[in-house]
Amino acid sequence: MNFKDIKNVYCIGIGGIGVSAVAKFFRAQGARVSGFDACATDITHELEQMGIPVYYIADIEHIMSNVELAIYSPAVPPEQRERREAEKLGILALSYPEFLGELSKEYYTIAITGTNGKSTTAALTALMLAEAGLDPTVFVGSKVPQFPLGNVRIGASKYLVVEACEYRAHMLNIEPQAIVLTNIASDHLDYYRDLAHIQETFLEFINTLPPAGLLIANADDAPTRTLSLDIRRVPYYLKRFGTQGVGEYQATHARAERGGQRFTLLTYKGDVLSIELHVPGAFNVANALAAAAMAHEMGVAFDIIQKVLQEFKGIWRRFEFIDEILLQEGAPPVTIISDYGHHPDAIIETIKGARAFFPGRRVVLVYQPHQHNRTQKLFNEFVEVLQEPDLLLLSDIYDVEGRVAEEDREAHSSALAEAIAREARNDERYHYTGGLDETREWLSRAWQPGDVVIIMGAGDIDTIARNLPSYE
Repeated sequence: MNFKDIKNVYCIGIGGIGVSAVAKFFRAQGARVSGFDACATDITHELEQMGIPVYYIADIEHIMSNVELAIYSPAVPPEQRERREAEKLGILALSYPEFLGELSKEYYTIAITGTNGKSTTAALTALMLAEAGLDPTVFVGSKVPQFPLGNVRIGASKYLVVEACEYRAHMLNIEPQAIVLTNIASDHLDYYRDLAHIQETFLEFINTLPPAGLLIANADDAPTRTLSLDIRRVPYYLKRFGTQGVGEYQATHARAERGGQRFTLLTYKGDVLSIELHVPGAFNVANALAAAAMAHEMGVAFDIIQKVLQEFKGIWRRFEFIDEILLQEGAPPVTIISDYGHHPDAIIETIKGARAFFPGRRVVLVYQPHQHNRTQKLFNEFVEVLQEPDLLLLSDIYDVEGRVAEEDREAHSSALAEAIAREARNDERYHYTGGLDETREWLSRAWQPGDVVIIMGAGDIDTIARNLPSYE
């Protein structure tokens, strides 16, 4: 399918990070683009400023003006009026993952997949390719400051870098020539039976690689390491990356510093590179290593890899620095960080990264659990990791429309806070704070000069981070 011939596109759920990227993609190609979303957000306002009409009331009239293609978010149910009308009129309708799958057929596609680290690894890989003049087209599930359009980059070459999401096996829509597998963990257990089922699905994706395709896989991660990879049956090239002395690409002598970290990158060809990063956490060392491995295999020079990593300051809602707030004259400010983390593994690594990045400072975590099902299925894991901050403010669970089964509603943030306090034998540090307005009030009473406040979650809690009062 040649998407360049499409002249009129309608996007349903246009405020989502993925579908908004599609809207920008077609707009940049000169197509007429419009769309619907249930509520106004910063993303929809950005689209409107670009001249893309956004409707906030669904109406079948929107879908009838010579629309050739309808793109919808996977969160949009089949009975949604505009989606149903598009199908009734015979308009080609694709979900966002299906669109990426069709687009991937037109390119040499590099798919970044895994449970955690996809967005950062995709951004770094794309930045390295772009700096090397390989001019990739890129779709990433965040906003990259170096991309004028944020979550999409329009390139002119044969290369496409995409973030391949594992939710409901969406990555199986994509036809890759190369894959980075960051890690595998238990998640999305409303769809997957268990960890073994998740591993089977990632393996199915890997086995779609063509002969002479490329897999970059995490050597440190046990669920990835134990995959039954059979490169004799599917003759792709396999390169592993790790921080524990195993793999063709290794990070050694990693050390955290105030405001950064350094490590030595070793390759199977005997290369030795000094790497400087200005984003925190061991997880970002792994992300940087994975991106460097893919870029090097694609022919990117080491000096470019070093330069991109040294200049990288992070992406939207991935340990994103928002502000410093002065609570009182002469006292150190409060540092505000926004982060998308919503899995226990991501939470604990982010807290560890914050402690290394800001040594000696109190870490306050303002956390919004994402989905009742995830909270219930990983309840004990959340109880363990949410004991780690010096102060926890736990807001209500963020409901994802259409994904809340009745039996999952038993999971509640108040019960989670009680279990954390009981396990830690301390009810002074862990608090259930209710809705976002109440949580914001809790924070304004609880923060202290010098605190590092991490406002975390995949839902709408980011609005707190961007709407805090200034006391300067």
